Amino acid sequence: MFNTQILERSLDVAALRQQVTANNIANISTPDYRPQQVLFEEELRQNLEEARPRVVTSGHRADINNEMCTLSKNTIMYNALATKISGVFNAWKWIVENSGR
Repeated sequence: MFNTQILERSLDVAALRQQVTANNIANISTPDYRPQQVLFEEELRQNLEEARPRVVTSGHRADINNEMCTLSKNTIMYNALATKISGVFNAWKWIVENSGR
């Protein structure tokens, strides 16, 4: 059976990534501000059970184009994950509703 925990954690990470990116955009004109990013996928690969997202500061200045690309990419990922998990739950619902027929 499909493990929804991965999808749930991925949705949490996508939500955190939206917050961090929005913060980067809000501080785009702040002198010496260094943008943050969420690291999760590599952690996930290394240890699937204990993976936790990390927010780290990058070494370069915030760039509005990079941040807007991150925001767009993350929105697409979040929507794809939400659609997938919705499909899994709808399949389970169908099974439960039709199992006695």
